[in-house]
Amino acid sequence: MIRLSIIIAIFGIFFLQSCKTDNKPPKDYDQVTETIQPLQVEMDSFIKRGGGPCTADTNCMVVRAVWPVIKGGNPGIRDSINLAIYLAVIANLEYDPEASSPNIEAAADSLIDMYRLAYEELDHFETGYSMDVEGNLTFLDSTAVLELNNYYYMGGAHGNYGTLYYNFNTNNGQVIEYENFVRDSTLFKTITEQQLSTYLESSALYQEHDVRLSDLFWGDEFFLPANFRLAKDSIEFIYNPYEAAPYVLGQIEFKVPYQAYRESISIKF
Repeated sequence: MIRLSIIIAIFGIFFLQSCKTDNKPPKDYDQVTETIQPLQVEMDSFIKRGGGPCTADTNCMVVRAVWPVIKGGNPGIRDSINLAIYLAVIANLEYDPEASSPNIEAAADSLIDMYRLAYEELDHFETGYSMDVEGNLTFLDSTAVLELNNYYYMGGAHGNYGTLYYNFNTNNGQVIEYENFVRDSTLFKTITEQQLSTYLESSALYQEHDVRLSDLFWGDEFFLPANFRLAKDSIEFIYNPYEAAPYVLGQIEFKVPYQAYRESISIKF
């Protein structure tokens, strides 16, 4: 009798396991989870000439752009950052501040048309114009920093150049502005001003030209740079030519350690 009970129990176990196997959904209904690939960067580029004979760059408008494109990662975040990068390149190509080009080629066409008019009105001069934008993207923890370096010559004694920074939060794809991490804007501004003054006083280049903080900002009060990079241990600032000083002084670049801002920012350091 005991043996019969054991046999029945064993049979019941096999029966239950058989039912479980039969109740499995077919493979076609198995859930497939997308594997998120790590962020990677590829470079895209654009170049176009026109507006004149273009037998050489000396009688032509040359428009060139090189910019990073993110591959992999979260699709929504990736697309958001890539769109912001593309729009930033367009903005850097637009010489007219009121222009609003839908794409890079349209921005280039606008510049070429501008050159064509000048070329015809000034009786086919032999001066070439250029607009050049080149970017790169660096990653650090949960941020990505786009650096766009541009140079343009649109006639006159010399061309102009500049560097623009765009800091992205790679957790949501949004651009990081001062207000996203500065808790005390007054203190933050004061510390940055003090750090810039110290930098000017310790720099051999600016001491050679006897440049002081009071010589900057065209006689107005200090203002924060429009461009900053969130680096590993510091915030890197840059004033482009004409932004805070005459062209002859070039770009003014300086760094401020996060530790100096410990009471005024929310960045972990």
